Amino acid sequence: MSDRPRMKGRRRKRALDFIGALFLLVASAPLLLLCGGLVWLEDGRPILFRQERVGRGGVPFRIVKLRTMRAGPGPLITAAGDPRVRRIGRLLRRLKLDELPQLWNVLAGDMSLVGPRPEVPPYVEREPRLFAAILALRPGLTDWASLAFRDEEAILAARADPERFYRTVLLRRKVALARLYRRSASILLDLRLLVATGLMVIGAERLGTVLAGARLMARARTLERFAGSCLVPPPPRRLSASSLCASAPDRHQPAKPNQRACTVADVIQQEQGGEEDRDGTAGQPEDIQGGDQRDDTVSGE
Repeated sequence: MSDRPRMKGRRRKRALDFIGALFLLVASAPLLLLCGGLVWLEDGRPILFRQERVGRGGVPFRIVKLRTMRAGPGPLITAAGDPRVRRIGRLLRRLKLDELPQLWNVLAGDMSLVGPRPEVPPYVEREPRLFAAILALRPGLTDWASLAFRDEEAILAARADPERFYRTVLLRRKVALARLYRRSASILLDLRLLVATGLMVIGAERLGTVLAGARLMARARTLERFAGSCLVPPPPRRLSASSLCASAPDRHQPAKPNQRACTVADVIQQEQGGEEDRDGTAGQPEDIQGGDQRDDTVSGE
């Protein structure tokens, strides 16, 4: 793609982000005030939670959310049943209302309506090559991973070591879906994912899943049999499809010290036998890394 069409597409996306975020912020202002008031009544101030995340090009920014936890330090991830989460906070998180203030981040240009969820610096700094391919994108409020793992807290709560499972399995699936979005990005896809997100928030999950891509959502969530054999991969020599995508290990064989993590691409390729995806997301890249939500997690959120 030449520079001119690419820049034109970016301008259109930014225009959609600005207009959409402004409309949603004005329309949701009464609800936002109500939610903020409930947070204040239950747990006092501060009402808003600010946290550093990694944005486009690796530039850090401060994400804004409604505070749903007790203030103070905590683990990097939040699982269901976390005692730090307040009663009102559980409701806000279930309905995703704590995310509403991020519309300000979209207006400011730090985020987009649709794009990979922004990660905290420790995860990005730990494996910069894993994130290199998606840091060219502006992070977003929602994406395929947000929809596929909308019950992430429950998934993590079922693990003996939630932080390790997130880092070695779930995070890689999210990066895989972010890489797919980067290759498939378009205004039409953004509109589909926005509508799908709205449908899931109001409880129409089946319709939202169909709109987002039911087969893709299912594949992203049915890799449990490989979770036990996923290891943290050593950094590849250079960022390429051949270096980032490795074969999935046999769960019945002992893992080797230099064995790479299993990826979404490995399993999809095994299931498809190299065939093109036919769930409405044709053009799925071969270098998808299996891989925010961890999205609400450090220092009390």
